[in-house]
This record gives sequence, structure tokens and C-alpha cells, in this order.
Amino acid sequence: GLALWMAGAALLYRALWREWGLQPLFAIFFAVNAPFYWCFANYHVGAGLALTAAGVWALKAQRTPLTLAAMTLVALVLLFCHLMALAVFALLVSGLEMGRLWHSRASRRQAARALLELSAIFLPAALAWAFLLEHGRETGVQFLWLNNLLGIFLYSSNAGAISYNPLPAAAMLAAFGLAWRAGMLQIASQALPAIALLAVAMLLTPAVALSGAGIHMRLPAVVCILMLISARIVVEPRWRTPLLAGLVIATIASGSLEY
Repeated sequence: GLALWMAGAALLYRALWREWGLQPLFAIFFAVNAPFYWCFANYHVGAGLALTAAGVWALKAQRTPLTLAAMTLVALVLLFCHLMALAVFALLVSGLEMGRLWHSRASRRQAARALLELSAIFLPAALAWAFLLEHGRETGVQFLWLNNLLGIFLYSSNAGAISYNPLPAAAMLAAFGLAWRAGMLQIASQALPAIALLAVAMLLTPAVALSGAGIHMRLPAVVCILMLISARIVVEPRWRTPLLAGLVIATIASGSLEY
């Protein structure tokens, strides 16, 4: 599961920036998250697969029938892993496709083709969910709006024992904020629709639904990773590694103070 989350972050970074970099390594703080510690293995592995498959999709400029078939198979596998993992994949791929079309100023014909491709990928999984799988009995829907709102900080990562650690997200946002003020921040605009879709879904996700509990804690870590790889700090190559290392060490050191 952790390997898939890290691979997904690296592939998405490559797709957005057309280069390999060290910045996706910081994703480990978000990959080791609440579902990981609470052994929601089916979702954790599924979400990692969703990130990795979305990275492969974003890297493929030419969408061949083989690519579509592979993504359709991934969607079916994710359905049997966890419904929320399939939702992560759908939101990621749809958002990235919207960003690609917007960034390239695609024609209506190209947009229609992209919509048909996305429909073809997810239609078999949707039919399987509707007609083949037994659904959990509805036990009521419960929302934890405050937790959803603060989810990026409260559920982004865990350190040591099973306790919420807001430091990785805070460190990431602080670093990006300082870089922006210094004019050293670049943002991949094609990732913004995906971030928006995932963020809205994170805020609207119930805590309890379809006989499942703790649903709201599954999306924040994915949102954090997408935010992490959609922006980069522009510094001289010789300073990139020390900067990242310093940020990682500061995050670990700060998180260890409470223990």
C-alpha cells in the first residue's frame, strides 16, 4: 500500500511537471495516514492503486484501446477493493482530464471524446456495483462537518502512536506560502480541477453511510498528496535536496516533541 501511494505521487508529479524530482518523497507523511494505522487495508491499497493508475493515465498522451482496457480493469479491481477507492480514482481521472482539456484549449469534439473514454472506463464498474454486488444495509447517514473542514490537518498523517498529526500539512502549506511570497512557487494549473473535485468531495463525505463508519477520514490524505505534487518550489538544483531534507527533518523533529 505504501509503495503504491509513493509511486502514485511520483507518477503524478512526472505527468504534471515532465520531470522526476524529490518532492514526491514528502508524500510518505500522507501515505502513513489514519486508514493505514487503523488497518483499513482494502481502502489503503485501493487508494494507492488509484493514485498510481491516475498517474499512468495522466502520462499517456495517446489513449489507445489497450490503455482504456487497462484503466477499465483497474476500475473493476478498485470496486472490489473499496467503493471509496473507486471514487478516488474517478475523481482523480476526471479532474485531471478536465485540467488537460482546459490547459490545451481542447475543442468540443476532443471534450466529447474524452467524456466517452471516461464513460467507457467506469461503466462496467458502475454496472457491477448496481447489479452484481450486495450493498450494505442503510443505517442512516451522519456528518461530522467540523472534522471534514479540518480534515487536511487532522487526518493527513499520523506520527508515533495513533494520534492525529497536523504538522506535515502545516509544513507543506507554510513552505508553499513562503515560496509564493518570494516569487519562487510554480503551480500546475491542469491539476486544479482535480484538487477542487477531491476537496469538495472531502467536505461533503459523510462519516457514516451504507453501513460503513469513518468514511470521512479517507479523502484528506489524497487531497494533501495532490496539493503536494501540483506545486513546486523553484530553486537552484543544488539547493533542492537540502531544502527538501530540511523540511522532512523539521517535520519529524517537531512531531516527536509530543512524545
